[in-house]
Amino acid sequence: MDHPEGVPLESEAFIKHTDQVLQKYRELDQQLRDLGLYKADMSSTGSTWPNSSSCFIGPATQGTLALSPLTLWSTTLFAAVVLGFFWHQIAFVAHDAGHIAITGNYKVDWAIGWCLGNFLGGISIGWWKKSHNVHHIITNHPEHDPDIQHLPVFAVTPLFFQNMWSSFHRKTMWFDAASRFMIRFQHYLYYPIMMVARFNLYAQSYIYLITDRDTNIHGKKELLGLTLFWVWFGYLLAQLRFNMPIFVTFLLVSHAVTFLLHLQITLSHFAMSVHEVSPNEAFPSRQLRTTMDVDCPTWMDWFHGGLQFQAVHHLFPRLPRTSFRKARPMVEQFAKETNLHYHLVHFVEGNGMVLSNFAEVARQMKIVFHKIDKIE
Repeated sequence: MDHPEGVPLESEAFIKHTDQVLQKYRELDQQLRDLGLYKADMSSTGSTWPNSSSCFIGPATQGTLALSPLTLWSTTLFAAVVLGFFWHQIAFVAHDAGHIAITGNYKVDWAIGWCLGNFLGGISIGWWKKSHNVHHIITNHPEHDPDIQHLPVFAVTPLFFQNMWSSFHRKTMWFDAASRFMIRFQHYLYYPIMMVARFNLYAQSYIYLITDRDTNIHGKKELLGLTLFWVWFGYLLAQLRFNMPIFVTFLLVSHAVTFLLHLQITLSHFAMSVHEVSPNEAFPSRQLRTTMDVDCPTWMDWFHGGLQFQAVHHLFPRLPRTSFRKARPMVEQFAKETNLHYHLVHFVEGNGMVLSNFAEVARQMKIVFHKIDKIE
């Protein structure tokens, strides 16, 4: 439930409940600190580095030998998959660094984020932090949260039919002919688009560094990192420049593998509430209303990178992901004590929820615009 059942919004009882939620939230935060959960388990976080480094060895050497056609294809596919998982894994650590959740020191964690994001990933850590911080503050608000503003490709709510203004992008998101065409099939295109989503992140990085004048304080350093990325990645691609099918295969497969990361990021939000309950809604209430956790066994943590605990993460953004599993039972108890709904679903069920929501929005779009077309 979004607020105590039967309690009118903005009533004295609602305000009292909000105060109770905030008080319990502060108590839980202190409990996490007392248990030492705000200190990252470096042995666990650090295990990503050797895994990621070993992932990089294959792609870095795959073009240096004269191979038979069959061996070349198999080696190229293997190298592409391994490079994709390399990007997939370092993104989790870059995410930690962006939240200053590795060392707790802004400069050190920013340097880690620059190394993993800009230099090794080709994605601006500054752009990511700006976008991601807004997402955490005003999660799933159609006008403000850039993480659900994906026209003309996706619409998570019919509210986007209204040519909505984006406060983040500072422009109107027009629901134009391209949007009407794409949204009609969005539940079919969800997975294919996730496989090429990384290319959009490259573009967004350069748009941010070229146009942003408010928060871009490390522009030259970031551009240097992106340049160095294209130097080493361009070198890898150059090994295949004389065989165009191999070249295209390596490029697309390496990027497609990272769809697991994009899927996990969107899964926890695309099927959740996007409506404003109250301007006075408590921060913890909004996070539990707009975010869900994905239930999975511990051995799947390598694939999810902690992002399956999005509700826990949204409640405590500075909490290291190595502490999420320990914190989850306490979050569940917090939700019970404050009469809030903690959403926990299995991975397959969560995917079904997103696809069902996309299909429903597409269905409503057909109805709405069919009526408009008839009137016109």
